[in-house]
Amino acid sequence: MQDLVPLARPYAKAIFDAAVDGGSTSETQSSLKSLAAGFKEKAITDLISSPTLSRSEILKKLTSIFDGEVNELVENLLGALAENDRLEICPEISNLYESLLAEHNKQLDIDVSIPVDLSDESKEGLKQSILKKYGETSNINLSLIHISEPTRPERMAVSVV
Repeated sequence: MQDLVPLARPYAKAIFDAAVDGGSTSETQSSLKSLAAGFKEKAITDLISSPTLSRSEILKKLTSIFDGEVNELVENLLGALAENDRLEICPEISNLYESLLAEHNKQLDIDVSIPVDLSDESKEGLKQSILKKYGETSNINLSLIHISEPTRPERMAVSVV
């Protein structure tokens, strides 16, 4: 069986970029999941591999089958795939889209341990500096280290893990 990832990658990247630009990443994800689930059905696989139907007839039937289940981006994708005789890569496009979306939405969990209690203003300033460097979607947890002897602030070091 042919590896479909190289064929699917440019389509997945294109629909992902369009979804990000249009602010419809979740809707597109849901549409692609529906499409991939449908493509597991024998009736769909038989349809897309039918030697008696033209590409446009196959596309019309698929559009009818998935009417209301997929968004406009995914409908356009189906059109491009039908035109290029690549409908069999739909499930792989869905898998690659999932990977791209997970990477796009990745969040860092950052734990910062400090030896002295900071004022609320200082804590917020520290958080904003970290967010600026590591991304606005990062989760920051500030915690106080309990030490037995006093520490002078000029001798403190903060490490971000």
